[in-house]
Amino acid sequence: WRFPREDIVAGGEARFGVPIRALAATIATPGLARWNTLAASLLPPLLPELRARATAPFPDWDASRVTAQRRIAVAALIVAGDATRDASLHRAAADMARLALGGVTAEEDPEAWGALMNHLGNALRRIAEGGHGDEAYDAIEASIEAYRQARTVRTREAAPLAWAATRTNIARALSTLAPWGGDEALREAVAAFDDALTIRTRERFPLDWAMTRAERARTLAILSLFGDDAALAEALETIRDVRDVVPRARAPMAWAWLSSLQASVLVLGRSEDSLRDAVVARRDALSEFTAERDPLTWADMLTALANTLQAIASGYLVAAICLLHLPKWAHGVVCAALLLGYWALLTFVPVPGHGAGVLQPDANLALYVDEMILGRFRDGTSYTWILSSMGCAGSVLLGVFAGEILRAPWSNPKKLGGLIAAGLTCLLAGAAWGQFFPIIKHIWTSSM
Repeated sequence: WRFPREDIVAGGEARFGVPIRALAATIATPGLARWNTLAASLLPPLLPELRARATAPFPDWDASRVTAQRRIAVAALIVAGDATRDASLHRAAADMARLALGGVTAEEDPEAWGALMNHLGNALRRIAEGGHGDEAYDAIEASIEAYRQARTVRTREAAPLAWAATRTNIARALSTLAPWGGDEALREAVAAFDDALTIRTRERFPLDWAMTRAERARTLAILSLFGDDAALAEALETIRDVRDVVPRARAPMAWAWLSSLQASVLVLGRSEDSLRDAVVARRDALSEFTAERDPLTWADMLTALANTLQAIASGYLVAAICLLHLPKWAHGVVCAALLLGYWALLTFVPVPGHGAGVLQPDANLALYVDEMILGRFRDGTSYTWILSSMGCAGSVLLGVFAGEILRAPWSNPKKLGGLIAAGLTCLLAGAAWGQFFPIIKHIWTSSM
């Protein structure tokens, strides 16, 4: 919450007056309900003059003042990009940070150089989070390198809070690197969060402690997807207590963010209690992420909910047609045809410009078909709908088979045995199939 927002205020209040003071108030009260709305409305009108002064400073300004002005511009571009979800502002922030770094060295002004390196890392990390493929990989690698450069001057001894912030940022970048770096990157991220928590203690910085602990729990939850069950147990244990540290009345948006993060970790627990707690946490988050307070986050959360409901609906449509118009023996034929047909399409049909069998976030047949048919009406995410409805329908039909077992004229022990046998068979089949047709939720691959 201190970086990069404090640089918007540094040196800027005298020039921009009330808008900067209003933003300063949001910095003083982390989690203020209307931060995104306020930043989205106040910062964009200031950006043209901020950028003009940073690229063409007044002739009588000395080097330190030029650097300070550029720091303000970089920070404002990052926060405005966050508030408006405008990726071009993050790219402009990275360019401005590079410009500023050309006018200062670590030897001349270590504090400014370290802050600018940290800002460059922040801008590049956001570019990576919003990108795909090689562009995202290059951006996240450059982000990690920028943070590591910042750490050479932001040492624990000289600047412990800045050091902790940079270690946290490195951990976030390493978590983003997981699709390429795998569990090794995630374990390094957990270690970086642990370093930050030696400074961000619960007694001294309760909000920072809670937020860092929550992000660490999310990283552990992702690590559990690589087969580390102990990581999931630790994540679930950690995430349950962090919300209690943040008072809802004082920091409602921080509390809601923690609630949302708590829900995303709890749902991986898969137990009845864990899923029930996840529903409660998600409902709590939506009680604060309203259309008036934070319209973009509110829209994102509803879109995520709608994405899941849409996938279920497409599967229900196919299952309903099968149940109403086909004999029971045909249900299995349809299920197999859907799952195998979807696999065959994604594996053997070439994607223009990429070839066959490509399963990248920005290059796969399901995405290509959606872009060709839906065009500008796509939802802007990497989720797909048309071809992937085949996988969704197959999953729902598997649920139909479970229902047939429950409705069969068998004894309860026999029903239980049938469900266990069918479940284990599906798990083993999915694990084996997933070795060459990976489990990818966004395109609902057949191995799911």
